[in-house]
Order: sequence, then structure tokens, then C-alpha cells
Amino acid sequence: MTFLKKASWSIVLSALLCLFSCGDSDLLKFDNVGVKNWEPDYTLQLAFANYTVWKLIEQTDKENSPLINENDTIFIRYEEDIFHLEKGNVIELPQAIVSFYKSIPVGGVSEDLVGASSTTPLDLELLPLVRTINFKKGELIKLWGSVDVEYKLSRDIDYDTLEVMFTNILDSNSLQPICVKFTPQDASPKLERLKNVVFDMEEHPNQLQCEIRVKGLVAQAGSSSELIVSIDIKNMECSQIKAKINPLEIPIPAGTFDMGIEFWDNFNGSFKFANPKVDLIVKHYGVVVPMQADMNFVAYGDNKSVALKPKSGYKLTFEGKQEEIQGYNTSNSNIDTLLSLPPKDSISYSGEVIVFYDSNVVVLSKGDINADVKVKVEIPLNLSIKDVIFNDTIDDINIADADKIKSAKIKVRAENNIPLGLGAGCLYFLNETKTPIDSVVVEHFLDAPELEGGRVILPKEGENDIELSNENILNLKRTKYIVISVKAETSGNGETSIVIDPGAELKLGLILEAKLDMDKIF
Repeated sequence: MTFLKKASWSIVLSALLCLFSCGDSDLLKFDNVGVKNWEPDYTLQLAFANYTVWKLIEQTDKENSPLINENDTIFIRYEEDIFHLEKGNVIELPQAIVSFYKSIPVGGVSEDLVGASSTTPLDLELLPLVRTINFKKGELIKLWGSVDVEYKLSRDIDYDTLEVMFTNILDSNSLQPICVKFTPQDASPKLERLKNVVFDMEEHPNQLQCEIRVKGLVAQAGSSSELIVSIDIKNMECSQIKAKINPLEIPIPAGTFDMGIEFWDNFNGSFKFANPKVDLIVKHYGVVVPMQADMNFVAYGDNKSVALKPKSGYKLTFEGKQEEIQGYNTSNSNIDTLLSLPPKDSISYSGEVIVFYDSNVVVLSKGDINADVKVKVEIPLNLSIKDVIFNDTIDDINIADADKIKSAKIKVRAENNIPLGLGAGCLYFLNETKTPIDSVVVEHFLDAPELEGGRVILPKEGENDIELSNENILNLKRTKYIVISVKAETSGNGETSIVIDPGAELKLGLILEAKLDMDKIF
């Protein structure tokens, strides 16, 4: 005779199981009769069990189990990779940064050559030239790195020196503007690599400026000649970038995950987890950028679904660290309702990541945006339980001489250190084909222990008698299984939140006590 299969007893821990209910009126018998001055002629132990909570809920795969025993508390912890953010270099600059072009006629009077003559060389300081970098993703403020500059100067023009000063391209060491001087004898075009420079655009984002100075320029009256200065800045290699980037919305493809909690498949009823949470973990492998996540989660189980409802306007905000965790808890969402469904079947997800969610945030970085996004579910087994049906099966029942029993009862003996009580319900008698043949109503099965702060401070010991009717006794002969089906709930009519101690024990014995019909024995 074996008692209480492990799969069914897991209800004692988190209010599990629902195989039957007491709704079959043809099976219920309400004519149980109490017996005074009861002294049985013999007793038969039907079943005995001694279980700890942790042993009852362990997963089949213990190494990969989401159940964690930590600091005398059981947690469900589950992690799943849901998204890889790979956007490339969102601060990528165009190959051609800007081009400066200036044409100065030297054969006649122009605004640049007022006062010039063929006999008096002129020194010119032209108005600054301003060009805008074609960068539409935001505002470039500072660039650090190296860049190619190609100069093209017209030849056969008489001047002493020509100086180009980039007023906001600075030497990174001295922080002085870059200046380059030319004479008519210098080769043209000329390509130069400016190393370790800073594009300082703090005052005017996305703009570069240069000034051109010409000394000793000789006007050539009647000539159509021009002094042409063409400058191309290109092939920027940045080591750092300071910029304000426009928000970039990246969708998270829809998907589902199943936490694979085995004992969840064995219960049905009303309960609520006290402090569950769902976190998003973002780990950067490239540029560390600020971002927000706007997520949708839906839990499915028992042909029902519950959707995540964050408080109005709440989004997960990641400030921009190598690894960050932000999540949904009971203060910012209905996550307790969602996970208390519970999600036996799956949890679906979708959403979007908003990179650079605040365009006023200044970032200082360069490179590709690569990050893993992971969801982490954590549920402490700190919960309240109400109207959950507890079921268990006693098998290998063999009472061949049941017809010789005159009266009988089943005595329940228990020492309960698990913070649940088992109340009204039924005992079902099943034959060898596991077909119900009889039942007996149970008014009360097992008291809950004394609690303080949701934890057991004093176990509950006691006995309870379940009287059997004459018809129950006659059907014992054909009975091979007895199914216990009773209501389980926490104290306070299922409103008290309890903490499941992994070491808590339940000792339970069921004993058949019988008086014999002596006329049928002798």
C-alpha cells in the first residue's frame, strides 16, 4: 500500500492540483452517522506520509531548475533571451564631410579686391566660410579623430602666401585652430592627413568654419584670371563623438516563452503572489547608449489570459550603462495579477526599444550599437491561497472482508508545519478501473498552523474523524483507490499572505478504524 504520489502532493506547497470536485450529486452521500463511545475492534493504516516542501516541488531536471532555495525562501527564477539589438553605427558620418570653395577674380574690381592695383600687392582677409555637415540624425557637437583634407589651388596667380585657418578644427593637444600655408610653388592638389584633431562645434552644431588669408596678391587688370581655393574634408575616423541623437525606434519581434514550472500543471484556484517581478536586462557589447523599452506581456493558462498593464506613461528607462536592470513590479504595474494567473502555458512578448529616447541627452561614444536584451521573471513563493482544490490518491486498497464491518470511520492524524489548511471536500472510492463508485463528504480535513508574519511559528497537531455510512462500508470491498479532494487555503479566508519555507514538513496518516459484526464472523 503506497501513499500520496509526489506529483499530487505539491499542492500542499503552493496550493496545487485540481483533478476532481464534489459536484457529482450521484456520488455524494450525506447520511453519515456519528458513533458514540467508539472503541474499534481493529485498526488498519491506510496511508502515512512525511514530506518537506522542497522535496515536493523539485523539478525533474534539477540542474536547470527555475526553483531556487535561498535564505529559507523558495523563488521561481527564469531568464530568457528575447532580443539582440544590432543597429550598426547610428552616428556614422558621411565619407565626404564638407567642401569649402572660394573664387577670387583677380582681373578686375570685386568686393574682395577693393583698392587693389597691378602695382600694389594686396593682403586679403576674406569673410569666414561656413559649411554644414550632412548629418540628419541629430546634432554633432564634438568629434575627435583624424581626417583627410584635400586642397586645390589655381596656379599662375601672383601672390606671396595663402593661409587657410579652420577656426573650429583644433589640435587636440594645444586646442589651437589648424592653419595651413601655401605658396604658388606648392603642388596642387595637395592631400594632407590631419591627425589628433577636434571638431569643436559646441556653438554651432554640425557646422565647420574656415578663414582664407592671402598676402601679396597682385591684381591683373583686364585679365579673366581667378584665384580658386577648393578644400574637401573627408574620410573622418573618429575616436569619440559627442552628439545629441534623435530618438531611434527599434521593434522587438513578437515571441513567447514557457518557464516550464512542472508543479503549475497540478493546481487550479484563486491565489496571488505577493512580490513578483519581471525585469529586462540590457547588456551592451558595443556603444553604451541610453534607451527605453516599451513592452507588452501576456500570460496564458487554464484557457485564460492576463495582459500587462503598466501605470500610465511608465516605460523601462536605461540610462546608459554596460549592464542595467529595469523592470515591472507591484508598484508600477499589475504584474502580480499577470503572474498569479499563473502562466502555465506561456508568456508572449513584443514591444520596442527607443534608443536615444531623449534627444537632449548628450552621448560621448562611437561605434556599433550591440546589446542583448533578456527577460527575467522572479516569483517568491510568498502568496495567498483561496478556493484551491487539493487532491491526492491512496492506492493499493484491499479490504476483502468489508462485508464483516458493522461500523467504521477514517481517522486523520496530522502534524502540519506547512502554512495551509485543508477544509471541506470529499473522499472518493474508486474501483480497480479507477471509476468512482462511492463518496463521503468531508466537513474539515486539516487545520493550518499558527502564523506570524506569514511564517509558521507553531505547528498544528490534531486528529479528525470521517464517519463512513453503511453503504460506504459495503463499497469498501470493491475499493482499490481512495481519492482525497478537499479545499486548501491560507488563513483569514484565503487573504493571509504566507511564506513557503522549503524545510517545512507535513506528517499525515490515514487510519481505518472498524467495529466488526460478530454474527458474520462466527
